[in-house]
Amino acid sequence: MNNKIRLCPQYIIDFACDRWNAVCDESRPHGVGLTENHKLKWLGRNSKDGGTTPPVNSAPRASNVLITGTPVVGQTLTGSYTYSDANADREGISTFKWYANGAVIAGGNAKTYTLTSSELGKTIQFEVEPVAQTGVKNGSAVKSTATASVINPNEAPTASSVSITGTAQVGETLTGSYTYTDVDSDVEGTTTFQWYADNVAIPSATSKTYTLTTIEVAKTIEFEVTPVAQTGNVTGSAVKSAPTNPVTP
Repeated sequence: MNNKIRLCPQYIIDFACDRWNAVCDESRPHGVGLTENHKLKWLGRNSKDGGTTPPVNSAPRASNVLITGTPVVGQTLTGSYTYSDANADREGISTFKWYANGAVIAGGNAKTYTLTSSELGKTIQFEVEPVAQTGVKNGSAVKSTATASVINPNEAPTASSVSITGTAQVGETLTGSYTYTDVDSDVEGTTTFQWYADNVAIPSATSKTYTLTTIEVAKTIEFEVTPVAQTGNVTGSAVKSAPTNPVTP
């Protein structure tokens, strides 16, 4: 014969005889309604009094609160965390906040946040307040460590002062020149070039110099530069020189 009978979700009776008149009533002192041969126990965690004390429901916890993403204006950061509850209460609608230099960001209440120019130069934190569906619902808010200071996105290089030197005459060699600039100090990579005759690209004319042929007679010539950086935002916008005078024979 099984010596244990469940009276209700909180109690089981551990008995030594086949007669009992115990009643499940949480408002009564432990043991009321039990014979001396019966022993009332709480289901749940053990305690110093042998398990006769009701288990205490604990608040949920958030741990491993982290931010992934690059702290650059225009980039989206993502918050993550681990939800736990000692009583196995399922997660409800946990709440989130984002902070810039310790101040709450208005509208930053989702797991993700897209950085704006307002956060430039500031550090960012993600906060979670864990919420359970049942039991003690609200846990303590926990913040992530701060990111590095938010910076502007890397900008593309630029070409300026694009010009042509030389005589626009068949057989003469024209030379293109320009100034390369990158505000992020990204070193110049393999910048590309293109020569044009009457605004039409000249096949294979892709170096800094071009020797004019009879094909270009009476046409104007332009030199185009597309600046390229080695790192960062690599390719800039193409820029053309002013056209030459029409090519003479």
